Amino acid sequence: MQDVDRLVKETVSAYGSFDILVNNAATNPTFGPVVDTDEAAFDKIMNANVKGPFELSKKVYGLMKEKKSGSIINISSVGGLRPEQGLGIYSMSKAALISLTKVMAKEWGGDNIRANVICPGLIKTKFSEALWNNDKIMHTMMKMLPIKRVGTPEEIAALALYLAADESAYCTGSVFTADGGFTI
Repeated sequence: MQDVDRLVKETVSAYGSFDILVNNAATNPTFGPVVDTDEAAFDKIMNANVKGPFELSKKVYGLMKEKKSGSIINISSVGGLRPEQGLGIYSMSKAALISLTKVMAKEWGGDNIRANVICPGLIKTKFSEALWNNDKIMHTMMKMLPIKRVGTPEEIAALALYLAADESAYCTGSVFTADGGFTI
């Protein structure tokens, strides 16, 4: 909570307020069946993937409400739409983030604050390196992806830029997938 307070304070000091908030933190220290997930791993996942965006969005809400304007963009995962094998608690946390986004959109829309969520598929980042760097996994993935490649961070950033811009002013509570067709 101290980190959230410091982040908000330093941002307001440097920029005056918040127009856009992108919640993009994630962790997953465990892989395997839910029954094998210990409490410490569960808490770490839920704190980073749900509680962090929840607390930061609440802090920024008041600043955006004063201006009657704002865009909150949460980064979830296709795992939040369709649980992934071995990533049960991670998938559950990302589903909770999707729901949180919809709640914020519904409750904060009257203050002209939009909340949307992006659900990336496999993106070539350090976080997912164990997947895209594994030939066996990639062979399986390429059979499932209509677009036969891993996505890039720039492609997700472009979607986030759209959601931050005035051109998306009528979008709120929306779930955007950027997954190469994985979820179809």
